[in-house]
Amino acid sequence: MYLNEAIITVFLKKPLFFQDVQEEIGKYINRSMMENHNLTNLHGTDGYKFYVFSGLWPLEKNKTYQAGNVYIFTIRSLREDFIDQIIPCIRKNDNKIFQVLAIEKKRFCRRFIQELYTLTPFVVTIDGKPWMPEQHDFDLLLNRLHGNAEKKYKKLFGEEVFRDSFIQGIYLLNNKPLVMHYKNISVLGHKARIVINEDEQSQKLAFTVLGAGLAEKNSALGAGFCHGKFV
Repeated sequence: MYLNEAIITVFLKKPLFFQDVQEEIGKYINRSMMENHNLTNLHGTDGYKFYVFSGLWPLEKNKTYQAGNVYIFTIRSLREDFIDQIIPCIRKNDNKIFQVLAIEKKRFCRRFIQELYTLTPFVVTIDGKPWMPEQHDFDLLLNRLHGNAEKKYKKLFGEEVFRDSFIQGIYLLNNKPLVMHYKNISVLGHKARIVINEDEQSQKLAFTVLGAGLAEKNSALGAGFCHGKFV
């Protein structure tokens, strides 16, 4: 298993409020995909797209990313062909918000993951509504997170997973839900520190999450983009 990244340096042409960043990056990637026939077909399909993206870095303390500044965001996938195809498309896509200055590609082999930290909020929906700790229990959350990772892994690699949960423990890092704007609505999510079980199947699922995102809306909003603590 390999993780593939495109690290993109951009010049910001317009200010962006932090709650709008994920939607704007997602729209930028989607428009870039229209430059490639295979990626256009992928964009039009239902189901998992198997990529996820970060927000802008460095973070802005005043919650507004400033026009005229240079920032970095990362697109990550377990499919190297996706990264290889999206890079030239992004180079061609100069829009009203982002001007690409540089793109760097990286590739990593699977390593032992002790913990995952979500850098963008993860999104889990229960009957069409966001999971909330005041309304839903943590067992339900763990089941949804594991089930989502398991489905992605089986779809990607064609292997069954015989494990109840790849997560040993989860710790929410926010006191109230985090908001991302998307298609004129507010999507609510959470950030978390997740401790991973040590067995082989749990490690494979954790690496799948690292490469394809935790939970839902990974390709639309970059939700569930994680940093791994390796051993």
